[in-house]
Amino acid sequence: MNLFKYEEALILFNKVIKIDPENGQAYAYRGMAEYHLKDFKGALGNFNSALKIIPDYGEVYDLRGIVKNEMGDKIGACEDWNKSYELGYNKAFELIDKFCNEENKK
Repeated sequence: MNLFKYEEALILFNKVIKIDPENGQAYAYRGMAEYHLKDFKGALGNFNSALKIIPDYGEVYDLRGIVKNEMGDKIGACEDWNKSYELGYNKAFELIDKFCNEENKK
C-alpha cells in the first residue's frame, strides 16, 4: 500500500482473508486499496466487514464515511464521522466540520 501498488496489495489482502477470515485489519486495508482504485462499492463492503469484526475501529468509521461521501450519502458519511470521533479518532473532526455543519449540508 505504501508503494501505491494497490492491485498487488489486493492480492495479498485476499490471501490473508482466505487464511484468516476474522482478520478485521485485513478487510480494512483491502477496503483502503479498493478506495484508491475507485472501487467504492467494494471498499464499502470491506469496511462493513471490518466493523463487524472490530466494532470500535474508529479509523474505519472515518474511512467508510469518506466512501459514503464519495457515493453521495452525505448523511451516512456524517453519521460515520461522528461515530469515528466518538471512538477517539480525532481526525474525523475535520471532516465533520467541513461537511456536516448546517451550512455545508445545503
